[in-house]
Amino acid sequence: MGVAERVKGYLDRIEDINYLVCILDEVPLSDLFKVLVELLGSSDCDDVARVDWFIADVWMRAGRNNAEFKANMVVAGIPAAYQRAVFARNYVIRRTAVSRLRMFEEIWWPAAELADALTFLEKNDPLLLPHVIRVQMWRSLWKDWSLPSRLVEEMDFVVRWSVLGVLDECCVHFPLPEIEILTGAKACISKLQNDENALVKAEADFLSATVSYYEIMPTLEKAEKRKRSKAMSKAAPKMRFSHLRDAVGNGLHALQKTDFTMQELHEIVNVLSKA
Repeated sequence: MGVAERVKGYLDRIEDINYLVCILDEVPLSDLFKVLVELLGSSDCDDVARVDWFIADVWMRAGRNNAEFKANMVVAGIPAAYQRAVFARNYVIRRTAVSRLRMFEEIWWPAAELADALTFLEKNDPLLLPHVIRVQMWRSLWKDWSLPSRLVEEMDFVVRWSVLGVLDECCVHFPLPEIEILTGAKACISKLQNDENALVKAEADFLSATVSYYEIMPTLEKAEKRKRSKAMSKAAPKMRFSHLRDAVGNGLHALQKTDFTMQELHEIVNVLSKA
């Protein structure tokens, strides 16, 4: 199978990380980029979107040298503005901890360039606008937050990914008292709710409803859920939550590809709205 066929095969199986690793072991980056540039010229919006993810995956997951990666993009003819935008898009949707933000700004991408990329997305990608605003909010919050840095990083993960069972999983995996997690989450939400931007307030309302839902769960139910999350790390229920989180970033198109039925999605929304 040629390089183009293998790359296109990956784009159709974007969730299969192992397949990506196999390609990186056998195909030079320069060859990969030649194929990706061809796909970027495609009139198929789905192809272009998947190339975004592919480029970001190659860079963020494979641990390749940053200078080498940028050089290959230049040789392949990928515009600098696009380079910044694709990484910012990946960063906006996928990052899960403030520590990654620090790594991104201090190691991978200069803070000024990242800010430019976020501005580019804010103006040119309406679908990602709420995510961009949220990231910009977090970039300013962690710098002057009074809580210890360790707690800031963990709270950042808790608050932004607190979709149903995820908040409970945080209580399992992070060595923090439950009350600290909830207190910190409420502090973050309070700041967001006082923001002038309507989208930021909407995000805060969603997070507030999620935390409220978590608080009213019976103690025994939470204990049982913790047992399940430890024993079923690869089980379908947990994967379904993961798919839903990805769908939030990828938009309605990705949401339709999850294994949730529309009825189940309505039930989830109803639970959160009544919490």
